[in-house]
Amino acid sequence: MDSRLARYKELLNELQVFFERYAETKWANRLREWVHELDGLTWNGATDHLKRTQKALGGMGSIGDIVICPENGHSISNEEAQVNEANERLKKLVSDMFVEIEKLF
Repeated sequence: MDSRLARYKELLNELQVFFERYAETKWANRLREWVHELDGLTWNGATDHLKRTQKALGGMGSIGDIVICPENGHSISNEEAQVNEANERLKKLVSDMFVEIEKLF
């Protein structure tokens, strides 16, 4: 993997671990695969990977649509403060990922 992708990979890992923590298995599994794919990519091969991740951050059915809460089947208490904290963390991770991808393009 090209060293310019290190922060991007770190953020993908953080998102994947975040989703595992709250039992958002669809995205946790998908991001685990994407992190693994990065190991074999050169800088020139990373463009499609970056575009795919960027698309996954917004739009219908995207990471940006996820609301962590027990009503959505996530592993979290019904306590409002915990739900708010988790969703603020998710919003920050998505924002950080978007900014990092923009820097790489």
